Amino acid sequence: MNATHLIFLFFNAGGVTPVPAGTTYPFFLQTAPSDFSDIDKRFMGFKVFRYLHLEYVPTGAPFDVAVEIEIDGKSKGTVIFSVAAAGSVLPFTLPSVLGGANLRRLTRTIVGEGHFFSLKILETGPNNPRLARAFAEFDMTGVSR
Repeated sequence: MNATHLIFLFFNAGGVTPVPAGTTYPFFLQTAPSDFSDIDKRFMGFKVFRYLHLEYVPTGAPFDVAVEIEIDGKSKGTVIFSVAAAGSVLPFTLPSVLGGANLRRLTRTIVGEGHFFSLKILETGPNNPRLARAFAEFDMTGVSR
């Protein structure tokens, strides 16, 4: 019987150094390839990746964050997370969130099999993505290296 596992990939939720309003700047983040065996030696085996969850703090206007998935050093494609704005924008219908800095989570389906997982995020617009963490969800197949 295969169990589904969630592994946390942590980011700095503080964002990047502020720049003048309207100025574009590159935001690049890449996690190191990991087979997650540092967490549990049983994760050293072959994995079937199912979902990527992204948590963030809403800021400013809504925008998209593109996340490239790499498994065993090969790109498996890019998933887009549409990051919501902080609070409601008029007009809106009640009930609605009027503000706050609570973490929000988005989930996207990913497809890929392998041992090592990493992700890349590149944002070149005027946005400041305040990413908190990501979760890679996978099933173990029982095949080890």
